[in-house]
Amino acid sequence: MAPTHEVRVTVLGVISDGHLSLAVGRFLRRLKYRFGTLRSIFEYLLVNEWSEGQRHFHILVRVTVDLTRQMIRILWKKTLPDVPFTCHCEAVRNPEAIARYVVKDLRDASKKELAPQTFSGRLYTYSRGFFTKPVAALWKDQLREWYLGQRANA
Repeated sequence: MAPTHEVRVTVLGVISDGHLSLAVGRFLRRLKYRFGTLRSIFEYLLVNEWSEGQRHFHILVRVTVDLTRQMIRILWKKTLPDVPFTCHCEAVRNPEAIARYVVKDLRDASKKELAPQTFSGRLYTYSRGFFTKPVAALWKDQLREWYLGQRANA
């Protein structure tokens, strides 16, 4: 099943990577609780990204109820009340395009920035039901396709 919404949160205040990571974990728990009270599924893929050295994150979300920018604002503000931020939330119109965007499979190399060497956290995290198979099995399938494909073409 495709993601239904894309969310982006950018913290504008000064905060360490460790504190931001803790806040992201609390935010995901708040979202899970909120959608549970609405009797909705809540599956996600969260990807950390950097732009001009500043970390922000994108979340691809699968829910069965409406998700709004206002809901994101309220829940993030409860998570990190004294730190300014911006956010974006929109329904996914093209699942393939948003999947390419969050992993930076883009033609324009200027939109790609690596995580700083000082970052020691996870670049991505996901809920158990977001992918169709366990990630290790998906990687195994992909590697088999790549390398068996090379042998067949040789």
